[in-house]
Amino acid sequence: MSRLEDIPVEVLLDNLLPSLPIPDLLRLGSTNHFFASLCNDDTFWKIKLQQDFNFSDEGTARSSGWKFIYQGLSHPRTYVWGESSKGRLGSQQSPLSNIRGVPFPVELRFDSGVRIVHIAAAGMCFFALDSKGKSICMGCGRLHATSLDDKLNVWNFLSFGRPFRLVTPLLDGTTPDSAPVQVESGWSFSSVLTKGGDVYVWWPLHGEVKQLVDARNAAMDEEGLYARATEDGTIPCAYWELPTDPYRLPELPRLPKLDGTNAEDIDVYLVKIAALDSHLIGLTNRGHVVKILVQTSDTARLEGWVYLPQFSESEIIKQHLTSASPDLSSLQDIHITHISAQFETFVAYSTGSSSVVLMGSHETDPNTEPRILPALQNRNVISVVLGDYHFGALTSTGKLLTWGQYSCGALGLGDPTKIEPGQPGGYRTEQQRQHALQRGGFPPL
Repeated sequence: MSRLEDIPVEVLLDNLLPSLPIPDLLRLGSTNHFFASLCNDDTFWKIKLQQDFNFSDEGTARSSGWKFIYQGLSHPRTYVWGESSKGRLGSQQSPLSNIRGVPFPVELRFDSGVRIVHIAAAGMCFFALDSKGKSICMGCGRLHATSLDDKLNVWNFLSFGRPFRLVTPLLDGTTPDSAPVQVESGWSFSSVLTKGGDVYVWWPLHGEVKQLVDARNAAMDEEGLYARATEDGTIPCAYWELPTDPYRLPELPRLPKLDGTNAEDIDVYLVKIAALDSHLIGLTNRGHVVKILVQTSDTARLEGWVYLPQFSESEIIKQHLTSASPDLSSLQDIHITHISAQFETFVAYSTGSSSVVLMGSHETDPNTEPRILPALQNRNVISVVLGDYHFGALTSTGKLLTWGQYSCGALGLGDPTKIEPGQPGGYRTEQQRQHALQRGGFPPL
């Protein structure tokens, strides 16, 4: 007599379990040890998150706990804080504070059924993505934004109402070299990384692309094609297509071997990119961190990728960590797996219980030592996000660590005039706190 357990595990995970309603799936998992293990499979819940909630693991180094995340996204809650002008916090009434900004998290309220699965900050706005693939904008934007849809189409937003799709055989997805996997926006450039490791850039605010955009906008003005928001805040976009070939950045330089392998014997390629003001940071499949200047179309043709050994090589990184704090001397082999960047700062970090976080800048060169904050090391960091002058790191246990300037409350630590002096987010001394109150409030240094 055949039993359900006799069916191959792959068939159960790929065909049976995905078709079950969540209540039935949980009941199945309570029947015996076999199905308890199967119904808690991390890979299964990671795939189900993508299918049911449009939640991608992009931007996080989390490697487990996907069932817990699925449970949270069943009833998600979204919080924002910081600068509240121009409606960038969702236009809700700002909580009272003695100084400028919203210095503690406040919950955003959305219509019933809206599940926010990703949120990204721009200069004067937030972009949020919901579980149905809809984009929600709060504030007034900045200069431009770049996005990637589920069909691997690359989109540029110079305004919320007139996005354009980049049309080029270089990014048509027919081969790994032409299949986009990540997009990034610098101050004046957009970039895309392909599955094959190629990086393409273009300048929507300059040169030929700007001329094409200006001409199209003028034609749309003449035709009366305007995107006007409806009463419920929906913007019916007047989208269009821009046929143009972006510029392909140079190939990687000769790189040394890392993690016990010989770089000459394996295929080394880029797997992640991160955009600074006028540079791109790149990370290879073997943990090499590289950097390239992408300021204008002219300079891009003159510059190549620069290897950053101080952010890549395990022994060198361990020396820097030991110098920063003797408590970090016990770290074993270090393999950088993630990068983030914004404005003039970038970070390269590893994952796991002995994770490390290394900070660099737009001026970093091969001889520049990373900035190391001992409090960020060995914290199981799974994500690092950056503002212009304030930063945040998320741990695998859900703790959010922030540091940097007050930035209108962007650290989220509370009203500094109400925090005991000397504590995180507060003034250094009581005298400074009283002086700030007497002057109508100014942020701590």
